[in-house]
Amino acid sequence: MHRFGQHFLIRGQVATDIVKVVEISETDTVIEIGAGRGSLTKPLAETGARVISYEVDTSLKELLQLKLKSFNNVELRFKDFLTVEPSELPRNCVCVGNIPYYISKEIIEKIAQLSFKRAILMVQKEFADKMTAYPGGKNYRYISVLAQTFYDVQRVMTVSKKDFSPPPSVDSVVVKMELRNDIPNFVEYRNFIRFLLSSPGKNLSSVLKQVFKGDTNKILKKLNLPMMNTKVRRTPIETFLGLYKGWLSWKEQNSLNVY
Repeated sequence: MHRFGQHFLIRGQVATDIVKVVEISETDTVIEIGAGRGSLTKPLAETGARVISYEVDTSLKELLQLKLKSFNNVELRFKDFLTVEPSELPRNCVCVGNIPYYISKEIIEKIAQLSFKRAILMVQKEFADKMTAYPGGKNYRYISVLAQTFYDVQRVMTVSKKDFSPPPSVDSVVVKMELRNDIPNFVEYRNFIRFLLSSPGKNLSSVLKQVFKGDTNKILKKLNLPMMNTKVRRTPIETFLGLYKGWLSWKEQNSLNVY
């Protein structure tokens, strides 16, 4: 494996198919996570869209500059995508990337924070299972709730491990994410659902007693949300959102924070 956990895409047709899924035009700005050896960067640039490509590995700089020298619509930024602030990017960008498994969760968190209008990501199959899991399913967890709160997530295609160098241990899946909700305070929402989902086997109403203190019954009755007596791991996205909004209102009235 490469020192940054990268598995480089080596089959050109896969890159072409991914670019088709992205659905971009010359007026779009595409943010690429991990230029790698430019396997995706080049076909993205060929669409005429503006491409801003992040790559943490500076040893790839010379190769990338040579491969992309004929394109004036590509900007290479050699820095960690996870350090990007919203102010660094234009609004309404599209995000594309073949992301390393070991930081997949952190990248999804960053994508949610940056509110891309669309994201097309290649992730390992096990992670795609978590991103698309339903309430109560064996893979339903924090990252399922986070991803599906902000985005409609769907599987697009499977990519064989043989299409990478070095080959990973499992196949990959391309997922398409369309922006669903833009929650202003990402960090608060992330911390809220992370707190609730730290006790997946407990009843939701029991965990909420730690959030709303002595006001739990009154607040839950006012919110009138379903499934308060179900397990946290069976709780649907809409209920998490409703609880978060109720918690924000309660916190504002009481000037308190449970974190």
